[in-house]
Amino acid sequence: MLTFIKRNLFIIIIFLLTVLLSFITFLTFIDRSFIELNEQNLQLVLIVNIIFLLLFIVTAPFFGSFISTLLIRLERKKSILKPIFSTCRNCDQRLLLKHKLPILSYMILKGACYRCKTPISSIYIMLETGFFISTSLAILILFNESIDKILFTIFLAWIFLPLSVFDIQQQRLPDLVTICLLYTSPSPRDRTRSR
Repeated sequence: MLTFIKRNLFIIIIFLLTVLLSFITFLTFIDRSFIELNEQNLQLVLIVNIIFLLLFIVTAPFFGSFISTLLIRLERKKSILKPIFSTCRNCDQRLLLKHKLPILSYMILKGACYRCKTPISSIYIMLETGFFISTSLAILILFNESIDKILFTIFLAWIFLPLSVFDIQQQRLPDLVTICLLYTSPSPRDRTRSR
């Protein structure tokens, strides 16, 4: 357990910071806020929200890399859980931490394994940059909107990007996801009420 914590310390710190910032943001948007909302506290909340959104931009390629790993393992009908650490699909060499940095490591390694020079799947770079660009655009375009609209837009982009890749690979969409998405869409009754 201790070795796991040492190896993943950076990821654990980012996760805890994200949870802390989302908890602070949550406190400001519930009806009975624990924080008194005066002018100084509103500025603090704005700063916290900006930091939270910047963390989303920074972590988006990491989520894209994780999702692309899942998609590639599903395509090859391999276990999602094993191997736990990222390995080369050809030589099974475990990737070093510096080779796991999304987008940057792909460019440095020129799209190939550092050991055996086997080409890395383009799905990785597509989803990493897709997650980064969609998150950045959602935040830039919707910056003056509420945080929940921004997060909802990011959430939808993060669902539809991997679904697009899965659909291209498998020529189908998983029922579990499509049925859940069906229930999130507005019904015709909702559209007539808004008129």
